Amino acid sequence: MTIGTLLRMYLTTSEVFNIWEVLSQIVVGSYFAVAMAKMLDIVKNRNNLAAILQEFERLWPSKVNTVNEKDIVERYMMRNTIWMTRYAYLSISCFLTVNSTPLFIMLIEYLTGGNAKLLLPFSAWFPYDEFNPKIYPFTYIYLFYGSHVGSASSICFDVLFCILLSHLSMHYKLLQEEISASVKNIKTDGSETLEDNMRNEVTLMKCIERHQLLIGIRYKIAYIFTNTIFFNFSCSTFNMCIVGFFFMIQESAGKTKFMIMFATLMSQIFLLCWYGQELLENVRNFPQKKCSQDSNDPFLDFLLIYFSELQLK
Repeated sequence: MTIGTLLRMYLTTSEVFNIWEVLSQIVVGSYFAVAMAKMLDIVKNRNNLAAILQEFERLWPSKVNTVNEKDIVERYMMRNTIWMTRYAYLSISCFLTVNSTPLFIMLIEYLTGGNAKLLLPFSAWFPYDEFNPKIYPFTYIYLFYGSHVGSASSICFDVLFCILLSHLSMHYKLLQEEISASVKNIKTDGSETLEDNMRNEVTLMKCIERHQLLIGIRYKIAYIFTNTIFFNFSCSTFNMCIVGFFFMIQESAGKTKFMIMFATLMSQIFLLCWYGQELLENVRNFPQKKCSQDSNDPFLDFLLIYFSELQLK
C-alpha cells in the first residue's frame, strides 16, 4: 500500500503536472509511510517494549500509602483513559469519513439520476485498470483494508507512546512523594535511634534503586521512539498545512472530510507534545522538589546533589 501510493505520486509528477494531485498524494504517501515506520518500529523493538512493561510492573505500587499518592495515580489513570479514548474515536472517525465519502458521493449521484462515476478513497498505483467494473469492488476493499491497517498501526503506536510517557511521569511523581515523606522523617536534632536510622536508610536505598530504574526506562523509551516520533511529527506538521489549505478552498459540503483530518493531525501533535513536555518537566524538577526542606542538614544536601547528578547521566 505504501509503495503503491508513493509510486502514484511519482507517476503523477512525471506526467501532466497537477498541483492538486501532487499535494493529495504527498498527504496519502507520507501518512502510509509513517504508519509503516510505526509498525516496523514496534515489531523491531518488541523485546525492548516487553522489558519496559515488566519494569513498570515491578515499579507499580502494590498500595498507596498517602492521600497524595492515591490522587496522583487516579489523576493519571483517569486522564489517560479520557484522552486516549477521545483520540482513538477521532482517528477512527477520520478513517471512516475519508474511506466512505466516495461511496456516499456515488450513491447520491446514482439516486439523483446522474452519471455515477467510479471513485476511490485515494489514489495508488496498480498494474491494472483499477476502474474496471469487474475489478473495482476488490480494489476499493483493498484500499479500505490497507487504510484500516495504517490507521490501526498509527493509533496503537501513538497510544502506547503516550501511555508509556504518562506512566513514567506518574512514577516520578510517586517517587517524589515517597522521598519527601522519607526526608521529613529524618531527625536532625540527634534524637534518632538506631532503628530510625536503619528504616530511613532502607527507604532511601529503595528510592535510589527506583530512581535508577526510571532513568533506565527513560533511555529505553528514547531509543525506541525518538526517530519514528520525529519522522511522524515532521510529516504530520507538513500534512496539516496541506489539509488546512484544502479545507479553505473547498465548498461547504467538502469541508467536513478535511476538517476531521485536520483535527486528527492536530490532536496527534498536541498529545505527543503534551505528554513529552509533562515528562520533561517532571524529570527536570525531580531533584529540586524533595530534598529542599527547611533544614541545613548536610545529608539532605547530599541527596539533592546525588539525584541531580543522576538526572544528567
